Amino acid sequence: MKLDQAIKIDEAQFLTFCIGNEWFGLSAPTIKDVMYTPILTPVPLSSPEVAGLLNMRGHIVTAIHSGLFFDIPTSKTIKKNMCIVLQDNDDELYSFIVDKVHDIESWPINQYEPLPLNLANRWNAYADGVYRLEGRLVVILNKEKLLQELREY
Repeated sequence: MKLDQAIKIDEAQFLTFCIGNEWFGLSAPTIKDVMYTPILTPVPLSSPEVAGLLNMRGHIVTAIHSGLFFDIPTSKTIKKNMCIVLQDNDDELYSFIVDKVHDIESWPINQYEPLPLNLANRWNAYADGVYRLEGRLVVILNKEKLLQELREY
């Protein structure tokens, strides 16, 4: 491994993505997969946040419309959106449909900040902290908190 490829222990890696105009991040090692949104099968009588079911290599995955989940205005069309797939401890798969996936970024742990007091309550319930970076605030989501809520759908 080259020196510039070494993972720095004082940095954390996050997959960054947007829902509407808002930036979010999830710890990169916790992501199962990222893909374009495939054709979804509707789920009758489900909550509005459930966009449908998708087939990922033979596994049935519950797809969640993240804009509705976080109460963020987004495009109603999800055909060109991306899915971030998370897996819980029981091997259940959940897909978060987001507007755009950006990149895996590494940031110094010492720049990680607690949640702002004025953060929306709906976001507060699923986030651990934020990074303030070059004109953007990236809300860092907690995978376990998200999955705990998603198991109820």
